[in-house]
Amino acid sequence: MTQTRYAAGADVCLGFWKQAWEDGWIHFPPNARVLELGCGPGRGLARLGEAGYVALGVDVSPTLLEVARRTLEPWRDRVR
Repeated sequence: MTQTRYAAGADVCLGFWKQAWEDGWIHFPPNARVLELGCGPGRGLARLGEAGYVALGVDVSPTLLEVARRTLEPWRDRVR
């Protein structure tokens, strides 16, 4: 799978994830630690960082992990 196709798939998943979060289907207790498997470019992790959660993202793509590192710089103290 190319990086572009992978990123497009990640966008579809993020859309569902974001809607589920906004609709209250996903709820983490205060101070929860969250593991996101297949974090892609880190957009979901950024949302967790904005909400104050401690989060760790894992992905098989070194290229997308590097994008995630740059995306998550504002929350580097709690999101990796």
